This record gives sequence, structure tokens and C-alpha cells, in this order.
Amino acid sequence: MVAELNAEVQRLHAAHLPDRFTAPDPAVFHAWAAERLARPDTDVWLAELEGTVVGYVLCVEVERPATPFGPARRFLELEQIGVTGAARRRGVGRRLVEQAVAEAEARGLGEVELSSFAFNTEAHALFVAMGFTPRIVRFVRATIDRKAGR
Repeated sequence: MVAELNAEVQRLHAAHLPDRFTAPDPAVFHAWAAERLARPDTDVWLAELEGTVVGYVLCVEVERPATPFGPARRFLELEQIGVTGAARRRGVGRRLVEQAVAEAEARGLGEVELSSFAFNTEAHALFVAMGFTPRIVRFVRATIDRKAGR
């Protein structure tokens, strides 16, 4: 079920960034998910509508030691979120993010962080509406003409 949700998100990413993302492969996803979910720092929550799983969120608790540049910190990284196209704009994504935030609060974690690709403006609107603020802007410049193979 989660593999199907992930595949929908993966196809969206591959359509927008084909040089960065591959087509979904359920077998590869299952192996990755089995390894990831076996880790004690990882949790996944599912969302259902009318008995059908329509969304998921995968979160990782991150602990960073102090460095010369900043203090030690613990936070919850919202690493993946996916909602089927048919269930979007029905509050599913919001409830999944609320679950992650509630879990972070219950664990005494000071923040929830997430990353999102620039093309995903629909998700950005949700995150901003839920109180997230952009903190990092990452720039990319290609050094090889991928179309020409050079």
C-alpha cells in the first residue's frame, strides 16, 4: 500500500526532475522501506478514508551533536509524505503533518523539519499554512549538458 503511494509521489518527482529521480520500482522500495522501518529512529503513519489507505508520512528522529557552529539539537525530520491524487485537498496531508508535529511534541523535540522541491508549490502552501517557515534555499547549477551527454 505505501509502495503505491510512494510510486505516485515518485512519478511526480520524476516528471519534474527526470535527471534526479528514477521511475518507481516497488521491489526496490520494499527493500528500502524494510531496512528503514527496522531502524528505531523511524516511524510511519498511514491515513485512511473510507477504509482505504490514501496517505502516509515517514519521519526520522534526528540527533545532532554540538559543533563549532551551533548547539546540539534533536528534531523530527518529516522525510516523506504522500497523499493520493484523489484524496488531496481533503485534509489528509494536514492530518498527517499534525500527527508528526504531535509526535515531536510528545517526545520533547523542539522542531519538525522537512524539505520540499521547488516545483511542489501545492505542498509548500500547506506547509506554510501549518506554520512552517522556509529556512534554507538550496541552489543547483549543472556542469554537464545532460541532453548532449557532455
